[in-house]
Amino acid sequence: MPDIDEDSALLEVAVAGIRGTDVEMYATPPCSAP
Repeated sequence: MPDIDEDSALLEVAVAGIRGTDVEMYATPPCSAP
């Protein structure tokens, strides 16, 4: 396990996926925020 600060959290991602609209949003994001 990595060392983390008291005010941090450790997250384990079990599953992730990409949909067709995700590709469109990546190409032309609706705003400049990440």
